[in-house]
Amino acid sequence: GGFTGRRNSLTLSQAYQNAPYYSMGVLGPIYGVGGNPTQAFGGGRTWTLTSTAGWGYQVTRTTHSTLHYSYKHYGYHATGSQAPFSNESQSMGLDLSKALSRRMNAVGTVQYSTTSPKESGPYPPIKEIFVDAGGSYTRPLSANKTLTLWARGGATRVQSTNSVTGVGY
Repeated sequence: GGFTGRRNSLTLSQAYQNAPYYSMGVLGPIYGVGGNPTQAFGGGRTWTLTSTAGWGYQVTRTTHSTLHYSYKHYGYHATGSQAPFSNESQSMGLDLSKALSRRMNAVGTVQYSTTSPKESGPYPPIKEIFVDAGGSYTRPLSANKTLTLWARGGATRVQSTNSVTGVGY
């Protein structure tokens, strides 16, 4: 759902997915259970819950900005001896778009995200900073066909800690 005004827009969404998966141990049992061929077939469920919010603002006639936030909780539960696993990630970003002409646009994105496991264990949170910029060229080919060419480049910095020493890298 969302809201669109003259200069502002608000977008909210939420999604949930729950899907089965299956695995087969071709050369023997899986999940470390030895000597029992009935354990060669396994399965479980994966699930994902995603919530997003975005606020767009038309700064000028040719410049648009969007601030967005996303929360995601996902994991799986397998039959057999594997314990359930789940992760949580959050991200926040800012997009800027400027029309340079009728057919050309310049765009830029800055985003920060963090991902962490919900269970205690050796896996520390991962932090990521993402920056990119680029442009597009759009040309109408016919009444109902359009050609758009995009070029973008950027960089990502990933930060975590070593689970043994606790030293950042």
